[in-house]
Amino acid sequence: MSLRKDIFRVVFFSCFLFFACFDHALADTEISHVTLYEDTTWTPAGNPYIVNNVTIPAGITLTLTPGVIVKVPQYGAPLIVSGGTLFLNGTEENPVVITSIHDDIGGDTNGSPMLPNTGNWCAIEAQGGTVTMTNTKIRYGGCDAERGMLYNIGATLSLSSSEISYARSGVVLKGGESEITESSFHHHASHGIYKKQGGTLRFGHNTFSDNASAVTLSDNAFQNDGGNTGERERISISSFSVSGEMTLSKDGLPYVLFALTLPSGATLRVLPGVVVKTNYHTFPLVSSGRVILGGQSNEPVIFTSLRDDSILGDTNRDGNATIPQKGDWIGLSFSQGTVTIANTEIRYGGYNNNAQIGNHGATITANNLLLKESSWQHLFQDSGSFIATESDFSLAYDGLVVQGGMAEVHQSRFSDISRFGILNLANGLTLDATNNWWGDMSGPKHPINNPNGLGVLVSDHVLFDPWSTCYGDTCHSSVLFLPGLEASRLYEGNEERWEPYGNADVERLHLNEDGESEHNIRVGDVIDNAYIPIKGNIYESFLEDMDEMKTERLIKDFKTVPYDWRLSFDMLLVDGSIEDTLKSLAGNSNTGKVTIIAHSNGGLLAKALIKKLGDSEASRLIDNLVLVAAPQVGTPQAIGALLHGYDQGLPVNWMPFAMSPLSARTLANNMPSAYPLLPSHAYFLGEGSSVRTPVIRFDDGMLTDEWIDMFGHKIDSEDELKDFLLSTYGKVPADSENTTKPSTINSDLLSYGMDTHQSLDTFAIPGSIRVYQIAGTGEETLSSIRYWTTEECILKTNNGRCAATVPKLEYTQISSKSTLFVTLSRTLLFLVIQRFILITSPTLNRISAPNVVSATSSIPHSLSPSKTRMVIP
Repeated sequence: MSLRKDIFRVVFFSCFLFFACFDHALADTEISHVTLYEDTTWTPAGNPYIVNNVTIPAGITLTLTPGVIVKVPQYGAPLIVSGGTLFLNGTEENPVVITSIHDDIGGDTNGSPMLPNTGNWCAIEAQGGTVTMTNTKIRYGGCDAERGMLYNIGATLSLSSSEISYARSGVVLKGGESEITESSFHHHASHGIYKKQGGTLRFGHNTFSDNASAVTLSDNAFQNDGGNTGERERISISSFSVSGEMTLSKDGLPYVLFALTLPSGATLRVLPGVVVKTNYHTFPLVSSGRVILGGQSNEPVIFTSLRDDSILGDTNRDGNATIPQKGDWIGLSFSQGTVTIANTEIRYGGYNNNAQIGNHGATITANNLLLKESSWQHLFQDSGSFIATESDFSLAYDGLVVQGGMAEVHQSRFSDISRFGILNLANGLTLDATNNWWGDMSGPKHPINNPNGLGVLVSDHVLFDPWSTCYGDTCHSSVLFLPGLEASRLYEGNEERWEPYGNADVERLHLNEDGESEHNIRVGDVIDNAYIPIKGNIYESFLEDMDEMKTERLIKDFKTVPYDWRLSFDMLLVDGSIEDTLKSLAGNSNTGKVTIIAHSNGGLLAKALIKKLGDSEASRLIDNLVLVAAPQVGTPQAIGALLHGYDQGLPVNWMPFAMSPLSARTLANNMPSAYPLLPSHAYFLGEGSSVRTPVIRFDDGMLTDEWIDMFGHKIDSEDELKDFLLSTYGKVPADSENTTKPSTINSDLLSYGMDTHQSLDTFAIPGSIRVYQIAGTGEETLSSIRYWTTEECILKTNNGRCAATVPKLEYTQISSKSTLFVTLSRTLLFLVIQRFILITSPTLNRISAPNVVSATSSIPHSLSPSKTRMVIP
C-alpha cells in the first residue's frame, strides 16, 4: 500500500510539473538566433516574447502590434534590421514594450528576484532598411554607451511618441536618416540621443530628464526643429570641424559647445533665442569661415558660462554650489572670414588673459552686441576689421584693445571698465569712436584731449568727440510732430475758419489761381478734437501721450508744428520757421537730434524739409523719420476730392452742415496742397509700387463715349490721368452746383503737384536717418472712380410717370480694403512705443488715404531707405 502511494505521488508530481512547464511554455515565445524568411506579425497572444538575435533581411517585414511585450536576455541584442522593415506600432493605451528579461511587466519571466537595470541588454541594430516606432517603450538596454539601446548605422529611422529610458545611451546614430519627435528620453547615464559622425538627424519636441546629456552632436548633419524641453538638460556639441553649413535654432534646451571648428568655406548660423553655454576654460568656437549670430531685440543670442543658471536653468546640475564668474571660459576666436553679429550677448569669458572676442583677421560687423562680465578684455584685435554700433562694452578690464587692422564703434556704451575703454596700440591708426556713451556726460577721460572727462579712460589715437551725453531709457531724441492735411486750425483775425462751422467759413479760406490766400489767414494750433462727439479724438490722445512722456523725462521735449495746410511746400518752408523749430529742438535734445513724426500730408512736408536742409544738415539734426499713413506716391482719393468733393463732407458726409462736397471741391481747386496728393508717376510705374487697379473707368454710354475715344475704357497711367484732368469735355466749373459731373482744375497747380511729387519720389533720404513706415490695414479706401451714362427725368405726367428724359452722367467710387504690411529691421510697434512715441490716436485721413499698391519685394525710391514690403489681397 505504501509503495502504491509512493508511485502515485511520483506520477502526480510528474504530471503537475509537466503541465506547469507546459503552461509556462505557452505563456512565453522564445525566438533566438534566427533570420526571418517571410513577413511576420507578433501579437499580444504570444506575450512575452523572449527575443535575441532575430535578423530582418531585405524584403521582409516584422510588425509588432499594440500591446506586444518583448524581453531580451542578459547582454542580448534582440533585433537586427539588415535591409528589411521593422514596424513597432503601439498605441497610447497599449504601447509596444521592449525591455530586460528581469523586468516583470507581464509576469516574472525568468523566475529570478533580480531587478532590471541600465545596460541589461545591448541594442536593436538598424543596419539598413526601414525602422518605424510609434508609441513604443524601450528600456534597460544600451550595454555599450557608444552603441546605445537603438543603434542606427544605415537605416531610415522614424521614432515618435515613444519612451526611451534606463540605458547608458538611448539612441545612437552613426549612419542612415533618423527623425526623432515628440518622445521622452530619461535616465541615461551618457546620452539620450547621440549623433555620431555619419548619417543625418532631424529632431524636435522631445522631453528629456535625468540624462547626462539630452542630445550629443558630433557632426553638423542635423536639424533641430526646436520645442525640446527638460530641466537641467543640454544639447552637447562635441569637438568637430563643421562641413558646409550648420544652423543652431532656438530650443528649450541650451547648447553646450566644446571646441567647434569652422574652417574656411563653412558657415555657422545661430538663430534668435539660441542659448550657448560653454565649459570652463575652453574656446567654444574657433572660426575661419562665415559666422552669423542673428538674434532679435526680444530674442537675443546668448553665449555664457555653463555655471550660469539665470537662463535655461541649472545646466551643470550642481544647484547653487557654483555661480558664474568672470573668466569661466576663454572666448570666441575668429581668424578669417566674415562675422555678422546682431542682438547677441556674450558674458563671463576672458579666462587666462584672453578676450571674449579675439579677432585675428576676420571682418566683424556688430549691432546690438552686449559684452559684459569679462575678466580681461571684451575684444582684442591684431588684424582684420571690427565695426560696432549700438553695442555695450561694460564690466571688463579693457573694453577694446586694437593692435592692428581697422575698428570703428558708434552709438555704443563703455562703462564700469577697470582700465581702458579703448586701447589703441596700432601704429598709424586713428580709431573712430564718436557718438558713444563713456559712463559720464562729461565724456571719456583723456589727459590731453579731454582732461575734465569723468568717464572711462581712452588711449591716444582714439577719436571720441563728439560723444553722447546720455544712455539708456532717458536717452531719446526730442520729437517734432507734423500733422496731416486739414489738421491745423486756421483763423481770420479772431474768427476760426477751420474747423469750419458752415460753408461761409470755408469760402474765407479760398485761394486765387496762383494758390495764394484771398484773405489774411493765420495758423492756430493742431486739432486735438473735432466736432465733438461726431469726430472726436483726432490727435488728443497722441498729444496727451507725448506730454506724459515729456513729464516722465522719456523725451526732453516735444513740439507740434501746425501749418497752413492749403499752401505749397515751398511757401510753408520759405520763412524758415519749421527749420528753426527743428534746430531749437535738436539743440536741447538728449541726443542732439530730433525724431520727426509726420502724419499724412505732413510726411510729404517732412521730405520736402529734409530735401531743403541737404544731406549733411539733415543728418546732423534728424535721427528718425516716422511716417504715419503718408501718401508717398499719391492716392486715387485725391482725384475724387478734386473733381467731385468726394467724401469731403464735414463733420460727416451724411450731415455736411459744416462743409458740403461742393464747398470742398471749390476750395481744393486752387489749393496747392491738394495736387501733390494725386497719383504720381511712381504710383503707376514706380520701383516696387506699381498699381494693378485703374484709377478711373468708363462704361459705354452717350456721355462717356468721347472719353472712351480719348482714353479707352480705363485710365491707368500718369499721362492719361493728366490728359483727363486737363480735358474740358463733360466738365463743369469747380463752383458748379452739379457735383456729379467732374470739375475743371487748375492746370498750373497740376503741373506744380506733378513736379513736386516727381522731386520727392526720386529723392533719397540720407542713410543715417532711419525711416519707419506705419500704415493701417483693412480700411475702406477709394481705388477707382467709375463713370457711366444714365437718364434724368425732365417731365412727369399727372400720375407721376416720366414723360421725357435726358442723358445724365453718374459716377461712383470703387473701394478696396487695402492691406499694407510694413516689414522693418526691428519690430515696428515695439520700437516706436519704447524708443520714440506711443501712437494711439485715430487719424484725420481724408484726402490723403493710404494708396493701394501691388505685391512687391523691392523698395520704391520714395520710400528709401526704409525696409518696406507692401501687398494687397
